[in-house]
Amino acid sequence: ATWGPISGGQVQLTLRIDMGTFNDPLVNGTNPDDINSIQGALNYDASLLSFATVPGSGLQNLIFNPSTPGVIQWLNGSTNPTVDTQQGLQGLAVFTFNILASGSVTTANSFVEVLSRDEVDLIPRIIVTEGTLTIP
Repeated sequence: ATWGPISGGQVQLTLRIDMGTFNDPLVNGTNPDDINSIQGALNYDASLLSFATVPGSGLQNLIFNPSTPGVIQWLNGSTNPTVDTQQGLQGLAVFTFNILASGSVTTANSFVEVLSRDEVDLIPRIIVTEGTLTIP
């Protein structure tokens, strides 16, 4: 999770996954590990930020529910093998927030499901790096 620079009273948060870290033969054989779907929730401090938009998704099929302040539930999947088998950082989602107040906010991501195309559970391999933003 990486916060972008603050601009015009807004800030973007980019979620990415590094599919180049492992190359498990159980996941896509000898080919690069793939990711087919990833579902989770993002928690943030609703006293400092309010959800604005989702301008982008790396896996092309992002579904999100921001109806609870401080929580965005999201599911992203792909049917495009040239997207989900890329090595290195794979974009998952870019969320834009309105800034409400000064302070420090750290994301808290949790995952419900992360599957390869052949339905191998990838959650045990995920090491989450949360993003911290200081709002002046």
